[in-house]
Amino acid sequence: MKNCRFAFFSLVYSFCVFVGSVAFSQNSVTKLSKEWQFRQQSTAQWYAATVPGTVHTDLMNNHLLPDPFF
Repeated sequence: MKNCRFAFFSLVYSFCVFVGSVAFSQNSVTKLSKEWQFRQQSTAQWYAATVPGTVHTDLMNNHLLPDPFF
């Protein structure tokens, strides 16, 4: 039974690696240079976001969260 599970997971892993390598072999580019925004789900107010970045730095940059190191 243990060998059967190992073989199954090995097969699934191999398939995922194969699918991933096929996906990465395609030449597609996603530019992240546009103006990104975020909002709280229950509100209509949008705020500027930085990509790459984190939600915490975006909250601090928009004065919605105080700087924890100040």
